[in-house]
Amino acid sequence: MRPGGSRGDLCLVAPATTSPEIWHLNPVFLWQGGLIEALEVHDVASGDSLWRVDLFNFLPRLRYNGPGLEPGREYTWTLYDDLTGDAIMKADFQVMESDERQRIATELEQLTQDLRDSGADPLDIGLARITYFAEQELWADALTEVYLTRPAAPALSHYVREVTKRICGE
Repeated sequence: MRPGGSRGDLCLVAPATTSPEIWHLNPVFLWQGGLIEALEVHDVASGDSLWRVDLFNFLPRLRYNGPGLEPGREYTWTLYDDLTGDAIMKADFQVMESDERQRIATELEQLTQDLRDSGADPLDIGLARITYFAEQELWADALTEVYLTRPAAPALSHYVREVTKRICGE
């Protein structure tokens, strides 16, 4: 099994080695290519499996909804081959420490409130949050925000494609 990055047509986009620290406690896992049977998240310190999902007919993304991820802890997400069931790729990530998470939460609350006060619609607020995370180089969080933003817009799909190209080297 190879950690992070890409193998053949399979590429781990987020969270991945390009952005291993995350703010969201329920991140979106995003990959490109490959026939994948399952995705599993492990706690690095304990080795315990926290969450495993069979991926029959899923798009190459999935939002985490397992047991709560904790600030400061490290995790690994692993993809399993559809044909063999073997673990084929993994990437480590860490939820940022509580004080940093709180700083960002406060800034996001202020950003969101300022935009609401100025009459911004939900899409504009979502785009501002995506931009905020991108400016912090928290790419996994920027991509998670893409999938949380409603209504979805063609510009958001384009953003995901561009980030994926940059990470996967296409």
